[in-house]
Amino acid sequence: MSEMKDFVYQTARTLPVILLLDGSGSMEVNNRIGILNHAVREMLESFRKASSTIASISVAVIAFGGASARVHLPMTAVDELDLDALQDLTAFGRTPMGDAIAKAKAIIEDKAQIPSRAFRPTVVLVSDGQPNDPWEEPLRAFKEEGRSAKCYRMAMGIEVPKGGEAYEVLKSFASDGENVFDGADAAQISRFFQYVTMSTTSRIKSANPNQVPSMAEVFAPPVLAEDGGDDDDFPF
Repeated sequence: MSEMKDFVYQTARTLPVILLLDGSGSMEVNNRIGILNHAVREMLESFRKASSTIASISVAVIAFGGASARVHLPMTAVDELDLDALQDLTAFGRTPMGDAIAKAKAIIEDKAQIPSRAFRPTVVLVSDGQPNDPWEEPLRAFKEEGRSAKCYRMAMGIEVPKGGEAYEVLKSFASDGENVFDGADAAQISRFFQYVTMSTTSRIKSANPNQVPSMAEVFAPPVLAEDGGDDDDFPF
């Protein structure tokens, strides 16, 4: 019995990453959708190269364009992900961001998809415009109710003017104290996903994978690691 208990606790815990990606018609402008597809594929490829006995990265992708959001990629362990079979996002229609947030919450609350012993999920929202469906209540519920309230939330605006209505929506999504990242061009979009990649892969090697490093910490010169505390400081 003790041997079985030891085996269970040595099994890597899931570290979930959920991407909410804008697939509305405006994403065709300046090939934003093509740049986004390329950046996401690079990130997924980097995830597949990362390994840890502590944490195993799983990814889900929710695309929102047209009349409603859709699960483009169900929650999948990166070790099992077939990138050749993964279709690129296409751009069409409106910006149903509220529906995307609700679908992300449904995944997070489902313990069959994200088990109770999983580490704190990272949820990434990328958009170039303002939602045109009801989004305030889905976002409030996401931030305040259930397991989704424990998530770390990141946002990037693709050519979104700072201070505008679309920017304020993205800012309201991001975790407290976090700015909306600027995706004004391909280089900045790539750098944002590089940050998502490096912050996630650094977590699986950390003493406390529930701790999400800032961009300054991710790109800072390496330092000797200190004890990050108990992995259960943030039970999910």
